[in-house]
Amino acid sequence: MGDLFFEFDTPETCTNYRRELSLDDAIGRVSYTIDGVDYLREYFASNPDSVIVVRLQADKAGALAFTVGYDAPLKHEVNVEGDLLTITCEGKDQEGVKAALRAECRVKVVSDGQTITEGKNLKVTGATEATLYLSAATNYVNYHDVSGDAAVRADRCLQRAVQIPYKKALENHVAYYRKLFLSLIHI
Repeated sequence: MGDLFFEFDTPETCTNYRRELSLDDAIGRVSYTIDGVDYLREYFASNPDSVIVVRLQADKAGALAFTVGYDAPLKHEVNVEGDLLTITCEGKDQEGVKAALRAECRVKVVSDGQTITEGKNLKVTGATEATLYLSAATNYVNYHDVSGDAAVRADRCLQRAVQIPYKKALENHVAYYRKLFLSLIHI
């Protein structure tokens, strides 16, 4: 569906940079230090909640600042309202046949800082932590039916997910993943 971009208001140099992907809990992490502040990012795709979750943290109050935006190779439109990016996409026409698939992606920012609109982006400033929830859906029902409502599907997943505290969402994700992972190992 596209790419979510983060731009950080930080110098180009950092120390203690580390990237990891844990196969024990299916979480991607990035950590680093800039000007004495430790930053941590965690990413996971939650099957139980049908969202991708991105958690950003700084160990100094108000030190976290970033801009989040979106781009896609598909024809798309980005709308920004409050703390929500809504992206609508449509497939590419092929040999004169109009594309039938439509998709919608929603990105909600929950932060202890300030979230403002900056063009087609969201800018977070003065935060210590921020959690982004990404939901996506298409109008695909089955091979012969593309009458589904991508907006309703994406919104439903997003509204459910943001009601779950981050720690609980992480626990749900890890428990589901480990159950699935262990069952695959024993096949």
